[in-house]
Amino acid sequence: MTTPPPYIARNRVTALLQDGGLEMHYQPIVGLKSGNVIKVEALARLRDGNCLLMPGEFLPALSGETLLELYSKGLEQALRQRTAWVRQGVTLGLSVNLPPEALGDDRYYEATCAALVASRCPPGTLTLELLESGEVPEGSIAIAMRKFKALGVQLAEDDLGAGYSSLTRLRQFPFDWIKLDRGIVRLADGDKTEALRFIFLLTRLGHGLGKQVVVEGVESADLLEAVRLLGVDAAQGYGIARPMPAGDVMPWLRKQTERRDSGHPSTSLGRQACLLMFEEQLHLMAGSVSRGNEQPHRRMALQVDNLKAELDAISDPNSDCAREAKALLHAAISQGINSPEYRQARRDLVAMI
Repeated sequence: MTTPPPYIARNRVTALLQDGGLEMHYQPIVGLKSGNVIKVEALARLRDGNCLLMPGEFLPALSGETLLELYSKGLEQALRQRTAWVRQGVTLGLSVNLPPEALGDDRYYEATCAALVASRCPPGTLTLELLESGEVPEGSIAIAMRKFKALGVQLAEDDLGAGYSSLTRLRQFPFDWIKLDRGIVRLADGDKTEALRFIFLLTRLGHGLGKQVVVEGVESADLLEAVRLLGVDAAQGYGIARPMPAGDVMPWLRKQTERRDSGHPSTSLGRQACLLMFEEQLHLMAGSVSRGNEQPHRRMALQVDNLKAELDAISDPNSDCAREAKALLHAAISQGINSPEYRQARRDLVAMI
């Protein structure tokens, strides 16, 4: 099949957008402390007869006026839908993607103001997700973001860990949320320890800067449990729900049961997350031990005793896994947490859990 010339594709997309073909779909975002849905992300689709076009199929054809039209119409549609849910007794936050071009074009700000006024939506319930671009000067970014913040909306840095979403900008600009790039989460298909460590460290960084953290691309119950144990604030992904038409959201919500925290990990990834948290305490203890006057191994042994309960959560007390956990503790006390013996004991324990 021959791909049509770009200008034909562009004309077709523009016609669909102008003729009412825009459909916003909604993907739930779950708060991991409460277990409840706290907001939905509105995602654009274009209806072309019986076909539903995904963003990758039409966004490359949009620029300038048509991209602004997509944003304006999508935001208006999503805010109207939120108002309809409120009337049904369900109050949800709403996230909408803000194109990088918005930071250099005041019309996006004006469109946001107009949509909020028309819908009577409290600005604080709207989150604008920004995937930064190197094409916009940083001075312009700062000015535009201050305007949106003054409006009262929340701002999220999208896809932290990919492209232009840099740690420097995270520190410089007034984001309320950061969303960890799904590429980091995909590492869990390979080196699970490294993936979880990335998530944990970026979450700590975000919290240290006063931001809340969302993990995208959560596609399984075990990963959902792991990111909750690592202190992540919220999660979204196919493991929770796929993006759905507006009419499916209320039935989906009614079917949801409260996600309760059992207090103990029930999955392999959850247990590995607990191990990472345990090791974080070990590293802190090792630092304090090295500064003390007592013999280091004796001080380490005394302090590790206080952490045994946390490690016990990883395994059944009478299992092979428990024996590997004891070997890990012994290696930490006798050889130190940076020793080859400790690293081998850790590998043995991870293989068991």
